[in-house]
Amino acid sequence: MEPLQRLYEHYGLQLWLGLFVLVIVLGVWLMLLHRETRQLRKSYGALLVSSDGKDLGELLSMYVEQMRLAASKADQLTETSAEMERKLEHSIQRLGLVRFNAFDGTAGEQSFAVAFLDAQGSGVVVSGLQGRADSRLYAKPVSKWGSSYNLSVEEKEAITKARQSEVDKNSQL
Repeated sequence: MEPLQRLYEHYGLQLWLGLFVLVIVLGVWLMLLHRETRQLRKSYGALLVSSDGKDLGELLSMYVEQMRLAASKADQLTETSAEMERKLEHSIQRLGLVRFNAFDGTAGEQSFAVAFLDAQGSGVVVSGLQGRADSRLYAKPVSKWGSSYNLSVEEKEAITKARQSEVDKNSQL
């Protein structure tokens, strides 16, 4: 204990001055940290509040809800699109037309055979026979590119043309 007392007696003033300077330096450092913390809080507060005064948490909740609604709408549109694709498969997608002269002594290829078919080759083939004195119209069901009824050469050709036609889902008949 005596050596500490001699050290204090000899260097006491310098120790007190050193401690005083250390306290001042720590106080200045504490003030600088306090000011920087205040600036960070102000910046953080500005980040949490939008320009129109809404809280960031509220905005995020609102955007999350909008995203949920958009995802739900996208799911509904996907389902609707799939349903429309299923229905479209059974709509008229392929068309084949053949014009011809049905009777001797007629000209201008006024008779016709037209096939209206879906993607699987089901539908109807319609034939119109135009003569000098009369005209006749026939319709025959088609299933899987053929018919249970006898088909004329022109009707078969119309079905073949329909089968070879490009399926364009964007076109309208």
